[in-house]
Amino acid sequence: MMWKSRLSPILFSCTRTVQDTKTLYWKRCRVFFWQNAFIYGILHGIIHLINDPNSSVGVGAFPDDIIERCIVIRFEPLAPEEMLEYFIEESTVDTINGTQQINQRLLGEAIKNAAGQIQKYSDGTTRYDGLIGLMQELNRRKAADRLAKLLPRNREIGYRVIQDMLKRELFDKYEFYAAKGYSPQEIVYTAFTSALNLEGTDQEKLTWRKNILGVFEELKLWDSQAGKTVGGKKIADAIDTLLHFDGIKVPALEVLRKPKTNDEELNKALTVLQKNPFSSVVIRNIAILEEKITALIINEDKQKMDAIEAWIFNVKEIYQILKLIQAHRFDSLKGPAYSGEDQIRLNEVLRSLIEDVVGNKQWPEELLQEENTDAAMLTQQQIIKETEGLPEQVRQWILRITIAKGNKTFLETAMPQLNAAVSSGIGNNIAQLNLLIIKMENVNPVAFANVIKQIKNRIAELEKASSVVPAQQVSQSSVTSSSEQRGSINNYFGEGNLEKLKDYLALAKIELKNNQIQLAMRSDPTSLGAEFFQRKVAEQKEKIRVYEAEIMDWEARIAQRSDPAQLTKGGIDLNSQNYDLEVRSNGKPIADQITASGLNPEGITGFVPVIISITPAQWPAALMNFKF
Repeated sequence: MMWKSRLSPILFSCTRTVQDTKTLYWKRCRVFFWQNAFIYGILHGIIHLINDPNSSVGVGAFPDDIIERCIVIRFEPLAPEEMLEYFIEESTVDTINGTQQINQRLLGEAIKNAAGQIQKYSDGTTRYDGLIGLMQELNRRKAADRLAKLLPRNREIGYRVIQDMLKRELFDKYEFYAAKGYSPQEIVYTAFTSALNLEGTDQEKLTWRKNILGVFEELKLWDSQAGKTVGGKKIADAIDTLLHFDGIKVPALEVLRKPKTNDEELNKALTVLQKNPFSSVVIRNIAILEEKITALIINEDKQKMDAIEAWIFNVKEIYQILKLIQAHRFDSLKGPAYSGEDQIRLNEVLRSLIEDVVGNKQWPEELLQEENTDAAMLTQQQIIKETEGLPEQVRQWILRITIAKGNKTFLETAMPQLNAAVSSGIGNNIAQLNLLIIKMENVNPVAFANVIKQIKNRIAELEKASSVVPAQQVSQSSVTSSSEQRGSINNYFGEGNLEKLKDYLALAKIELKNNQIQLAMRSDPTSLGAEFFQRKVAEQKEKIRVYEAEIMDWEARIAQRSDPAQLTKGGIDLNSQNYDLEVRSNGKPIADQITASGLNPEGITGFVPVIISITPAQWPAALMNFKF
């Protein structure tokens, strides 16, 4: 059989796996034709590798003798993100100096614009930089190059080329190239062209190398000005710039804790930050981490109680892994460490997370410190189940208080918040208040003993108030507490606003005390926790200043309006003893009778009535004095 072809690089990689493991993996295979002869061939370790028809080899179909005797399997090309995972694994090698790896920043990452959006080609494929981006761009240009001037027609640029470049060229020959005086960009370029194994005339090789170098420059993997001095400044090597001078080969560190969030991109960033304390990798992954944390914090407001468990789990994972990184990757005595600038970056991420969760979202510190154990998750699930049927804010404050356990300073702030959530979400609904008591007793009767007692007293007052009202006068719209009536009447004069401001002032003073206690507990005044509570103390003091000024202003207004002469102004008197109304006509009957609905002061124009009170008239006796 005369069958002139090159072996497919992806299938060639597959044969290596088959040979090493004695196993054929079918995950990315699609069967085109089946014959028992192929099974026989696999059992005997025989596999034929051929390029696809209609590919760069220019062959239109498989020969008949291949189809008759073999199964034909198409191995789909790996996606860039899949290649990246394999490249990371394959470029990590145990050496006499410990485990080393090719700098992940060199392998490539998805390109993002200034707004953080991932860049894509016109067909929707994500664009990468680094070696994967180089492979993407060369293959796209090669596909559009019908005259085969950019690269030889029958040369594939795929997984196997980068695989050989990483293992055979960069790892095995790195010291050799460096000893010859090659710069980092020269080492990468030489390793790539050697792995590509260009075969042709000297003129063709020269043309192909020049074209490849042009793509290197476009992807910022090569700088023709490197080493030269321009304007008194020496131009840095392109690879050094890309890698922030971290080096092509770097130590591979262990994963301190495997992330288990429900976001794979977040898990990857947290893993990379543990394994690679090198600025070129840290900077990019901290940016990903900040983006993910921002989305996580924003989504907390949208989370229903049934989904809050996953939110809590993710917040804990991020916080606790970042604390591990601080402990193990910030100390050069324990191995490769973050640079001073990168330590500041990661500290800022951690500080922001604490401020958002503990400060702005008002969750206790215990939430972040508690491990994601089965026992902790079971407790959360129990609370979520036991509080079904209650308003969302009430359920979340019950969960917060339960997580806080013995944190008395947090409870001083949390209990008023729970009461406020009960007032706004349940109000005077006796049935819902009784349900709340049952739920809190099921969750933790000791922790909520005082709240339960207050609610029971409130229920007793409501039942007593409703029992003294005659049944014929009771309706859904007419039953209101005396405090509600007083508030609705006096809001015009500011008394209702004044009472609210006083409540806010009292709450702000409680929060100030809480933050001052937390601050006093910090032994290191320069720590992140101390800085956070210093800022919160200053904020609460400013709130108290504003509230006190507003209260003084309202009290002054009320004092000015307390003049009895002003309180006698306005009003509509419907008492028949105080007016003499006569209706005259031309002797004909009056078509319409005067009804109460006709005496609507809202329909009167020309003045703005100020209604102090309304005293119902006794109908129809009030109309007996009308003359017709």
